[in-house]
Amino acid sequence: MVEQALDLLGSEDRDAFESALNSSQFPSAQLVAALATDAAVRDAGKVPSVDTMTKYRKRRGIL
Repeated sequence: MVEQALDLLGSEDRDAFESALNSSQFPSAQLVAALATDAAVRDAGKVPSVDTMTKYRKRRGIL
């Protein structure tokens, strides 16, 4: 679900979001809230849950 949401972001937004995603400085809830503000992600129903975001980040070794 996280990757599907990222695919919907514009290139500039995606770069900025991936930077935040790869930083342990930002909590997963804040990242989910940021995705929810993007109309394309929200309208497609691809906003992940906080739990999904956290699991995704743990699998990637960020958290």
